[in-house]
Amino acid sequence: MDDGTDVKPTKRRSKHESGAQLVTHLPKVDEEALETFREVESNVYFSNKIGRSKGQMDGMVCDCVFNPKQLSGLVACGDEAECINRLTQIECCEETCLCREHCQNLRFQKKQYAQVDIVRTEKKGFGLRATYGIEADAFVYEYIGEIIPQNSFLKRMQAYKDEGLEHFYFMALAREEYIDATKVGGKARFINHSCNPNCYVSKWHVGKHMRMGIFAKRPIIAGEELSFNYNVDRYGNDAQPCYCGEPNCVGTIGGKTQTDVAGMDDLFIDALGISDEVDMAGARGSKQKKSKQLGIDFTPTLSPVPKEDVAMVVNATRQATSNPRILPMLLTRIQLTSEPDVNRAFVQLHGLVLMAGVLEEWKDNKDVVMLALGCLARWPMIARNKVNDTGIAAQVKELVSSSDADIAEVATSVSDMWNALTVGYRIARRESGQGFADDPMVWPGAAPLPVTMLKTVADAVTQDAPTDVAMQEPTEAEMREEAICEAQFWPARQATPSISAIINRAKQRAELERRMQEEALASAQASAIAAADRALRKQARVLPTDSSRPHKRRRKEIARQTVKTPERKLYKQIGELIVATMSKHKKSFEKESFKRHAKELTELICAKELKKAKEREWPPKDGQVTLSEEKRGKMKKFAKEYIAKIIAHKEKVAAVAKAKTQREQKEGGKLRADEEAGVEGML
Repeated sequence: MDDGTDVKPTKRRSKHESGAQLVTHLPKVDEEALETFREVESNVYFSNKIGRSKGQMDGMVCDCVFNPKQLSGLVACGDEAECINRLTQIECCEETCLCREHCQNLRFQKKQYAQVDIVRTEKKGFGLRATYGIEADAFVYEYIGEIIPQNSFLKRMQAYKDEGLEHFYFMALAREEYIDATKVGGKARFINHSCNPNCYVSKWHVGKHMRMGIFAKRPIIAGEELSFNYNVDRYGNDAQPCYCGEPNCVGTIGGKTQTDVAGMDDLFIDALGISDEVDMAGARGSKQKKSKQLGIDFTPTLSPVPKEDVAMVVNATRQATSNPRILPMLLTRIQLTSEPDVNRAFVQLHGLVLMAGVLEEWKDNKDVVMLALGCLARWPMIARNKVNDTGIAAQVKELVSSSDADIAEVATSVSDMWNALTVGYRIARRESGQGFADDPMVWPGAAPLPVTMLKTVADAVTQDAPTDVAMQEPTEAEMREEAICEAQFWPARQATPSISAIINRAKQRAELERRMQEEALASAQASAIAAADRALRKQARVLPTDSSRPHKRRRKEIARQTVKTPERKLYKQIGELIVATMSKHKKSFEKESFKRHAKELTELICAKELKKAKEREWPPKDGQVTLSEEKRGKMKKFAKEYIAKIIAHKEKVAAVAKAKTQREQKEGGKLRADEEAGVEGML
C-alpha cells in the first residue's frame, strides 16, 4: 500500500471467473510513483554484520549434473531437476555449481524479475500489475530496502509516525533484523495486500546474505494486480481497513499478533499439519468472527512429519526463524519424527545448516536450543564431514560447557554421538572433460594401471565375494610371512599375495570396523535421544499454552490421568468404543488422521461423561466403571454424527479442489487469448 492520492477509476474493476482481479483499466504511473522514494538495485546494509546467512554455508553445492548436448537448459538446477538447493531456498553460485552458466537457480543474482507496471488504484494508492502472464511459483520480484537492526527499526517506526506517514514498508528478515523500503527500496514495495493473495514472500539464502523474494502463488494472468498477505510478512502502523474485496477478507491490515491464525501464512499451517483442524475450528475468522489465537484458544495436535512434507517443513522452519511462536512448534514436530528415512531426508535437505542457523540466532532461548538439539539427536549420520563443514559441531561443542545443566547434558550426548563417526574420504569433484576423465584410478606420481587390471580390482571390490572365500581367515604361512616383512621393514613381500587374498582381508577388516562403528554410533545416538527426551519431559513441553487459561487444556489433562484408575478405565472403554465405530470409515482417513480424530473424539466424550458423573457420585465406591448399553448407544450415535461431519467436510474440500483443477485446465487453453486481450486493453 502506498501514500499516493486516490483517484476514481474510469470503470469498475473486472473480476475474472478464476478469482483473478484484473486492473487493465487503471492508469500506468511509473514515473510518478518512482519519485516518491529512492530506487536502488540491491539492499543497503546498516553494517557488514547484518543480514548475513546464519550457519556456515560450506559445501552447499547441489548434486545437479547437466550436459547441454543431451538436456534442455531449463533442466539445469530448475524445477524439473529437483535441485536440493532450489528445494531448500538456497541459490547456487555460478562459480561452484557444476551446471555453470546453464544454472537456472540464479534468479536473485541475475535479477530475473517479471515485467510489471505501477498503477494507481481506487482505494489503495499505488499498486503493481502483471504485464504478461506469470507461472505458479515463478520469481516475481525481490523485496529490496535498507537492512536495519531492531533498535533502528523501533526508532524509525516512531519517526515515521511523527512525520505523519500512513504507510510503512517494513518486512522481517531475521530475528531482530528488518528490511525498510519506506524511503529506499525497489518496485516490490508497491505490491498491495490481499486476504486471498496471488503471491507469497519467501526467504532465500543468496551467497552470504539472506534475501526476501516475492513469488507467484498460482498462475497470474496478464493485467492482474499483484498482492501478498501483509498480516504475515509486513510490519507497519496500527491496524487499517482492508480493501482487498475478497470473500475471506478479515477486515483489517496489520494489528495481528504472531499467534493470530488469520495472520498465519498457509505455509506454516500446512507445515504444522493442522490445516484440517484450522478449517474445522473456523480458526481463521472473518469480518464478523474474530480469529483464534494459536496456543491460547486454539491448541492443535502435532504429529510426526511424513517424508513427502520434509522439504515444506524445512522451508517453513527457515521462514519462521524470526517468529518466536511458530518456530518452537515446527521444531517440536520435527523432534516428534522418529522414522529413519524421514530424518535422513532432513539431513539431505541441508537440515544441519538450518539447525546451525537456529542455534546461532536463538542461542539465548533455552526452549529453542533444547528443541534443536533434540532434532539433531534423532538425525542419522554416516560420516563426520557434514557436521564439520556446516560448523554445527563447533556450536554444539560450545553448548557442552553451558551453565544450563539440561543444555549441557543433551549437547554432550549429541557431541559424543558425532565423535563416534569417522571422517569419510571425499573424492574431489571435477568437471566432465577435465583431469583424468578417462582414467578410472590414478595415483600422483605414478603411471596409470592397465585398464584390464583396474576393471578386475573394481569388479572384485564392488561385488560380494563367495561366502567361502570372503570370510576365509589368512593362512598361518601368510600371517608368518607378513610378520617377517613388518619386522624387517621390507618394502615389499618376496611373494606377492593374490588379488583375491588382499581384497578378502580388506573386506574382513572393513566389515569389523563398520560393525564396531555402527554399535558405537547406535549406543551414542540412543543416549542422545534419551537425554533429549528427559529434558523435554522435564520442561513439560508439548505446545506453547497460556497458563492463565487452564480450562483450555481440559481434554488433554484427562488423557494424561493415567494414575487415577476410574478415570483411566472410563477413558479406555470410551476409546475402544470410538475406535470400533470409526473403523467402519477407516478408508476415509489416513493413518495419522484416523488416530488424531479418534483421540480428539475420545477426549471430548470422556470430558462430557466425567462432568456428568461428578454431578452424581464419582468415583464409584466399588471402583468399577461400566457403560450401560443405553449410554454406549448414545456415544455411538454422537460419534457417527461427528465422523459424518468430518467426512462431509473432507469431501467438500476435495470437491472444491477438483472443481478448481478442472476450471484451471479449462482456462489453460484460453490463457494466451486472455493475455493478448489484457495487453490490448493496456495499449
